[in-house]
Amino acid sequence: MNRVTPQDHLPELLNYALVAPRIKVLYVPTTKVACSSLKLLVSQVEGTYNAAAAEEIITPNISQE
Repeated sequence: MNRVTPQDHLPELLNYALVAPRIKVLYVPTTKVACSSLKLLVSQVEGTYNAAAAEEIITPNISQE
């Protein structure tokens, strides 16, 4: 029987997790539980928010507020 470890899933997790090393946060988005608001908050606090890029995202799932 092959044993699965948390490290086995790390590369997959990092493909869609939000990593904010300066504020020591790793956030894994969960659809429909304010993930857009949390990603916005983390990116602003981390100092990586790009307003120009955010305005180009066109999807009904992301709030611009």
